[in-house]
Amino acid sequence: YLLISDLGLLNTRIALIIVYTVFAFPLAIAILTAFMRSIPRELEESAMIDGAGLVRIFTSITLPLSMPAIATAAILKFLTAWNEFIFAMMLTSGNRLRTLPVGLASFRGEHQTDYASLFVGMVITMIPTLLVYVLLSERIMRGVASGAVKG
Repeated sequence: YLLISDLGLLNTRIALIIVYTVFAFPLAIAILTAFMRSIPRELEESAMIDGAGLVRIFTSITLPLSMPAIATAAILKFLTAWNEFIFAMMLTSGNRLRTLPVGLASFRGEHQTDYASLFVGMVITMIPTLLVYVLLSERIMRGVASGAVKG
């Protein structure tokens, strides 16, 4: 909070983007590192023998093989950012930059809670999360499992 404040980024989208990105890196690096270690070294060596450079090896072999892990990290971090409350509450104020979880909290007053609006908002907030999971759950499982198994 102090760093964002000192940089003059309080109550900006940039503050949330920076914080969410910084907190997304550790898990993404762990998933990608585990997955890339499982890629057979022989594929890269055979590409080197065929004359491919490091950039070509990365773009033609490593990156396409790593797509399940990249998709898994991206989906998990999207879901984390979508549901995050604390940073959005601390770093933003006012209605303009309010995220959905912070907006849902505003339905709760000091002496009264608008339960009907709160529950409708919760259902609407859950729809994108459920769609992402239903549509991409197989890819998530494949990416997590492929990075976990050494073969």
